[in-house]
Amino acid sequence: MRIANLIRGLQSFASRDSKTEQIDISTTINAVMNLVKTQFYKRSIQIEVEIGKVPVFMGNPITFQQIVLSGMLAPNGELSITGS
Repeated sequence: MRIANLIRGLQSFASRDSKTEQIDISTTINAVMNLVKTQFYKRSIQIEVEIGKVPVFMGNPITFQQIVLSGMLAPNGELSITGS
């Protein structure tokens, strides 16, 4: 699956690049949503993301993107949808 391969690539890349910089949460979440939107669409899943004003923080942007992406996926590489 394309997303599972992406996660493995991000893990590999993140272990080599531990660069710390400012991370914009809104931009990162929107980028991850663009990655998974096709999979959501195929499963007839609609999602709305509303992000208020949030501060930037310091961290590794690749690692943070991986955390957001992993939060949307189950360990077996399938999408995990919870909540109401």
